[in-house]
Amino acid sequence: MKKIVYSLIVFASLFMVTFKLAQIASAGTYGQYGGEDESGKVMVDKLVRHPQTGVYVDNLGLNDPMYSAQATVFFKIIVENTGTRTLDEINVVDYLPMYLQYISGGNYNATSREIRFTFANVAPGERRSTILQAKVYSLSQLPSELTVICPINKVVASSPQDGSDEDTAQLCIKKKPMVAPEAPKAGDPMALVMGLGSLTTLFGGFKLKQKYA
Repeated sequence: MKKIVYSLIVFASLFMVTFKLAQIASAGTYGQYGGEDESGKVMVDKLVRHPQTGVYVDNLGLNDPMYSAQATVFFKIIVENTGTRTLDEINVVDYLPMYLQYISGGNYNATSREIRFTFANVAPGERRSTILQAKVYSLSQLPSELTVICPINKVVASSPQDGSDEDTAQLCIKKKPMVAPEAPKAGDPMALVMGLGSLTTLFGGFKLKQKYA
């Protein structure tokens, strides 16, 4: 009899523990009060405009067309709520790389070189985007020891409700070397005219010197 009672007690205890664990697992999966646990997810994508086609791409490397000094550069930032709950706000911080001057888009801090802006009330599955405009430094402001420069532009998007995400976009800047004026080729008609002009001037000066000697 005692063995039967003991077995029943053990069975009841195991049943209660199993039931409690099932409740905990259920709460973690479906929320404290039942139903799916809704959450927002932030995703950000950073793109740079192709200097020839005008299409926005992820990156521009050494084998792609390059920007030159004082060229205008456009960046596109796309944020998306991939979750199931509306996000009250998505805060975006773009870090403008060296050798680029800020032109427009967002709120720019010249000291930190940060561009900040916010997207409000982003619904589930909704995408928002904005365009940032910058300009490559002048030739004299670019490093003299480098022919090609490839700065990387970083952006971070975050929501108080659901973490953050970040992305980068690269472009390359090619410095165009100074071209020295080409010397006149032998037999060049312009060289002949310039030579005759010099002889005429020299001869005229010699005649004047004889006249007033």
